[in-house]
Amino acid sequence: MRNDMKKKIIFIHNALWIGGIETALVSILNRIDYDRYDVTCLITSDNQQMSKNIPKVCKLIFADRYHTVSFASPYKFAKLFGFIDACNYSTGIKTIKNRIARFFFRNLEEWLYGRYIARNLSDTHFDTAVIYSSKVAGLTLRSVTADNYISFYHYSDLRRVYHDNFGYDASSHIFAVSKNMADRLKEFMPKYRSKISEIHNLVDAERIRNKSKETQDLFVKDSFNIVSCGRLVDDKGFDLAINACRILTQSGFNRIQWYIIGEGPDKVKLCNLISAENLDETVHMVGVKANPYPYIGQADLFVQSSRIESFGLTITEALVLEVPVISTKTDGGREIITDGVNGVLCDASAESIAEAISKVVSDNDFRNKLGENAARIDFEAQNNEILNRLYEVF
Repeated sequence: MRNDMKKKIIFIHNALWIGGIETALVSILNRIDYDRYDVTCLITSDNQQMSKNIPKVCKLIFADRYHTVSFASPYKFAKLFGFIDACNYSTGIKTIKNRIARFFFRNLEEWLYGRYIARNLSDTHFDTAVIYSSKVAGLTLRSVTADNYISFYHYSDLRRVYHDNFGYDASSHIFAVSKNMADRLKEFMPKYRSKISEIHNLVDAERIRNKSKETQDLFVKDSFNIVSCGRLVDDKGFDLAINACRILTQSGFNRIQWYIIGEGPDKVKLCNLISAENLDETVHMVGVKANPYPYIGQADLFVQSSRIESFGLTITEALVLEVPVISTKTDGGREIITDGVNGVLCDASAESIAEAISKVVSDNDFRNKLGENAARIDFEAQNNEILNRLYEVF
């Protein structure tokens, strides 16, 4: 198909660091039909960790606010506010002045940044603009001209819904990444009920399987190896995982080795907890891995301990690799896992996680059944269904 006959699609997201949302975006960009669509991906930061996984045919644009908007870099807000604070005003007037300055300069920066992006896009008009993160909704509407706007919502935490809602006002469709999340969004934002529906994250099964074979013999033989992945924040419940490990070791499960893949602000706190529970030789913080799939693929068990999770992409990645899965009863976990069939569901508590692990560790036949049932999932059919739904709204 000639380029001038292809529909022009642009995806807008805030970063390409290593994370579940970004992995899902990369999977779409790898599977979309480039014979039908001319695709641009605009990233509003200079984080390029996953850029090498995006196909060359996709036009990839990085527009970092800090480095590209001349106003933002040399004139930081702190300096401006410091100058205002130094002026001889009463406390009340000073506060008002700061608020006015903050409002003025932030809006000026937004305007300049929007103009910068609009000038640097190779296309001035798109058939569809996909707001892949609500963080870039306002910027998208100011700088990207399109006939149609689509929004994605990836979070279980409804506090992240932007209450100004202009991105949702402009969108023809709002996709939540699980049915449970879509139902909750409809209750929380009833005015958009007709626009909201669920669409699961696409899982590039073939790529995951190939990447899982790149490294061999990661674990100590004769140990029972558990893997968990995610950003080291409270929502992911790694403190629950560590305490579950303590319960298990105290109960005599001494063969367990638990590997936690990820980075985040809670790392020091979690490392301190590991030491406090005398688990330094049992729980291993291995950091971010550009390719986590050898760890997942060689594990005896994958555990997701999240307190909240809208989808849980790592659960599906473990299922692709036919690894038994334990997940807490999050929105995504309850939707992906059929309890006792392709995984085990448990409550978000150390005791419940430990009990579920004990069941899987102690019953080889049950553990093998979970892996065999995971192998029967037709991920390719699921991916085609997801892509066809996207094509319908593009």
